[in-house]
Amino acid sequence: MRDGISPEEKLLRLIRGSKKTDAAKIPPTILIQNKPEIKPSRQILAQKYLSFSSLKKIALIVSIVSFLYLIITFIQPILSLKEIKLAEVATDKIVETETGPKISPKPFEFYLKGIQGRQIFSGAEPSQEQGPTGEINLDLIKNINLVGVISGDNPQAVIEDKKAQKTYYVSKGEFVNGLQLEEIQSGKIILNYKGQRFELYL
Repeated sequence: MRDGISPEEKLLRLIRGSKKTDAAKIPPTILIQNKPEIKPSRQILAQKYLSFSSLKKIALIVSIVSFLYLIITFIQPILSLKEIKLAEVATDKIVETETGPKISPKPFEFYLKGIQGRQIFSGAEPSQEQGPTGEINLDLIKNINLVGVISGDNPQAVIEDKKAQKTYYVSKGEFVNGLQLEEIQSGKIILNYKGQRFELYL
């Protein structure tokens, strides 16, 4: 009889029935296969050529090339210096100058004798030379002073007459107060009066 089913069996049947209904409610699962991801070509090339190992190789090549360039730049001037031929020095001329006569310096007394008797720092005092006609008339030159000498193709002497308070620009051969300008030199002039010659200094 059906009523003779034990309560344990009833419980098992209920559990089995609930499982079947739950399984019927679950929708069927659809299996979707993942398609392979397509990467762009630029990304593939970047990953292929710009990897860490490739960057190391590029850096190594660049460093080698730069090192070789530095070596060439240092060696090239040395090689070019070897090709330059220096001019030979004429040793004969050097020997001649070395074996020439040596001039020994003279003592101070030798030069002192030449300096003594000369008025180096004197003013415009005339240095007179005795002419063939006798004594020089000092009145002719006592009022004359040499102010300057203008050099050039036509040199001139600048002579000041203190008495008349005039300045004369006299060339060679010209006269001033009856005195003829015979010669113009650096820092002095030579005047002539009837064969009597004397000098005026700056």
